[in-house]
Amino acid sequence: MYQFESSGNAQILIRATVPTTLMGISYAANDIVALFDNAYFELSFKNNNKVVTQSPMNILNYNTMTIDRIRIEPKSLSYSHYNFMSTNRIIDETIYVPVSEKLKTDASGIVFFTRIPVNTKPVFIKNTSLVNVTGYTVNYTTGQITGLSALANYTVFYYYQEIGLISYELEKVETPYFKIEITGDNNVNGVSRKIFLEIPTASVSIQPVLSFTQDNIATTNLEFLVIGGKAKVVYY
Repeated sequence: MYQFESSGNAQILIRATVPTTLMGISYAANDIVALFDNAYFELSFKNNNKVVTQSPMNILNYNTMTIDRIRIEPKSLSYSHYNFMSTNRIIDETIYVPVSEKLKTDASGIVFFTRIPVNTKPVFIKNTSLVNVTGYTVNYTTGQITGLSALANYTVFYYYQEIGLISYELEKVETPYFKIEITGDNNVNGVSRKIFLEIPTASVSIQPVLSFTQDNIATTNLEFLVIGGKAKVVYY
């Protein structure tokens, strides 16, 4: 397996090869489906070893190498990559976010939520032994809790409302073929040159990995299989 890696300053355009609809958005042939700026990518090539034989001896043995796939590094990804892995996109969606927080009541047994809780969602209040307490009252307008013990520590669990900037339903999506165009810088014998790489036909192959251990939460591996091993690179 042979690999070619970018230095991270490439621009990658993903275009529709035929009219298609993704997540309710219609794209004409050659329309741009996704754009990745300052991108890192990796091209992989594969060897096809062939042996033609005629008993009792080999009469031909040869090897061919073709481009196999292109992988866009997770650190290059943006909202655009969800175009290939989501069935639906929703703007300004109301969501209810679960939260827990530790609070201490005042001398009157009163305390306030940090955020205003949603009155259609359950509220649980536990003491330091994590046992549910009762007898309290929640004011869903002010966020005040009354009826608890004075100067006592509690953990409260509730929901608050937010408006999602953009949301995606992550399900299997059937996608057509795409055209990939890459421009950037490359080094040729110690001289910096511009590069243009064109892959006329590719199919998307997605392996979602949502990691919460990195700065970039969405670390989906976005990979395209190159159909027919066809690609062209031009230096200028």
